[in-house]
Amino acid sequence: MFLRTVLISFVIGVILAFTFGYYVNNFSPFELSKIEELIKKQEVEEGDFNTLNEKISEIIDEGLILDYISINGYVGYGIAMMSIVFLFASVHIFFDKLFFKKYYERASFFDAFRRGLLIVAFITITLYSKLILLNSTEVLAAAYITLIALEILVAKFIKPDIKKWIKRVQKRIGKINDKSK
Repeated sequence: MFLRTVLISFVIGVILAFTFGYYVNNFSPFELSKIEELIKKQEVEEGDFNTLNEKISEIIDEGLILDYISINGYVGYGIAMMSIVFLFASVHIFFDKLFFKKYYERASFFDAFRRGLLIVAFITITLYSKLILLNSTEVLAAAYITLIALEILVAKFIKPDIKKWIKRVQKRIGKINDKSK
């Protein structure tokens, strides 16, 4: 059972990675109207890609790059991050079952997926802080501590309640199935 979960999660992650590669190669992450404005404003000649790259690097250095990113950039980023979540979940499930669970215990896909989302949140916060030129270590530390506290809260307090709720729902579904026979 757990190998099927590992394999399915891994295949979904790989498919999303290839989808991201296709998306990056075929769609521009920049809003073309703003890039055209930049070209006209900075008087970049047609075919002069070195100057255009320098101007885009200046925009990145000024922390204004988010103004130039289109919805394609955000969709591509979302695809890449979901690929990371599923690939991480497959590895997490594999090692969880191999080293930490007993033979009869199931590895938790919920834990693996949640921790994959946590890693993606760390990556997103770090990239966003770099893109907007946030150099405040205190703000980053507070964001990271908040994410870790949220993980502890979910793992220790919310997850047991979810398990109880799922068992109640399963019992009710079992009773409904018994009545329908």
